[in-house]
Amino acid sequence: MSVNLLRYAGTYTATILGIMVLAYVLDAFVGVPFPKGVGTVLPTLVASMLEGQFYARKHGAVLSKGDAWRAAFAMTAVVAVLNIALMAALMLMPGVAEMLGSLSIALWVGILVFLLGIVLLVNRFFLGFGARNELKAAARRVK
Repeated sequence: MSVNLLRYAGTYTATILGIMVLAYVLDAFVGVPFPKGVGTVLPTLVASMLEGQFYARKHGAVLSKGDAWRAAFAMTAVVAVLNIALMAALMLMPGVAEMLGSLSIALWVGILVFLLGIVLLVNRFFLGFGARNELKAAARRVK
């Protein structure tokens, strides 16, 4: 497995920040709320697809199925760490701890497991998708 987890984390974080800016602009200037689910899936999709493209450029092939699953699990762990750090930072803000504490731990764990399952599948699918698309694009450039 040779995906760059630091680059993945940077792309994931940059995409989240871009979504936050876009959501603010849409709400403040257009009056349209940004869909909430997009913020969960889009950063993962963008980061994993770019990692697949980088892998294909470097190696000239897609990852094997086993390597792709290992990479997807590693990238999902990065997402988990980043989101746990974000939640810990949010807990330091006044009023947030009380609001978040109103839900049971079991419910939080259930939400976390569900979302990480989605993140894992998105990572796995779009890692391969990005690599395959990069190889097709490279083949078209050669012609």
